[in-house]
Amino acid sequence: MFGGVVTLVGFGLSFFAAVNLNYLLVTYGCVAGIGVGMSTISAITVIAYFFHKKYGVAIGIVMSGAGIGTFITGPLVQYLIMEYGLQGTFLFLAGLGGNNIVMGALMFPSELEHKHKRESKLNHSKDTTPKRQCCINYDLQNILHIDIFLDKTFMCCCVQYCLWSMAFSILMLHLINYAIIQGTTNEAAAFLMIYVGIASAIGRLISGFSVGYDGLDPVLLNFGCNGILALATAFFPLYSDRYSGQVIFAVIFGLYSGGLSTMISPLCMDLLGAKKVASGVGTLFFIGGVGYLAGPPVAGMYMTHHMII
Repeated sequence: MFGGVVTLVGFGLSFFAAVNLNYLLVTYGCVAGIGVGMSTISAITVIAYFFHKKYGVAIGIVMSGAGIGTFITGPLVQYLIMEYGLQGTFLFLAGLGGNNIVMGALMFPSELEHKHKRESKLNHSKDTTPKRQCCINYDLQNILHIDIFLDKTFMCCCVQYCLWSMAFSILMLHLINYAIIQGTTNEAAAFLMIYVGIASAIGRLISGFSVGYDGLDPVLLNFGCNGILALATAFFPLYSDRYSGQVIFAVIFGLYSGGLSTMISPLCMDLLGAKKVASGVGTLFFIGGVGYLAGPPVAGMYMTHHMII
């Protein structure tokens, strides 16, 4: 609910900041971005407390919804800008983001969550350390869960998601332009992102049905999807001269990228448990965001160095 409030405020302030890019970077990029991030993590985390046997199915449906939202956002925003201008679009997005407040109000704590909170309070009351030190230990151990960084498998997943996010951001930014350079028309190249979005929603749903109770190991499925993406990208120059090859790559890229996105929560659930899933999901999303931001500049520096040589 708080994430919805921050999103509403961020987009609302962007209505007034639309005339100045520097202000817009703060209101839209920071304030609204923080709100969206908080709402996203919360919606994913709450699934872990309500589902056990059908956890994979639930998270797959949730993440496929996120994929559909990503797919329709581009055309929707473009339409709003044409009809109502940039400021009117920000007002619409503010109202849309504010609906997270209503959605959050419908998410009641589960019995499992109540159980974890009771155990945390019980452990806290048994602590014989001085009061201030006790509070610090309680905050770090029961809220932040810093000990997740001691899990070697989880740290390997963090590195993997950082590297994948770097490659993902480069492909999302340059795929259309690369297709145009290969001789594809602007309209046909734009449709590649639609194929990516549709395949991503399908991949999220399929991967969700594949994990969970008596399902596939999320760790193996995660690295398998990453391996297929790596092979498809490595061989892309061999079949990228034709539009059919570009479409095939877009479908493969969307399908398995969607699977990787869905694996974040099951991975944390499997490696860290429901009690620490929020800290794990937040950490992976943060590290993925760092990789997403670093990808295009790293690619730019590589291309600049290559051109100089």
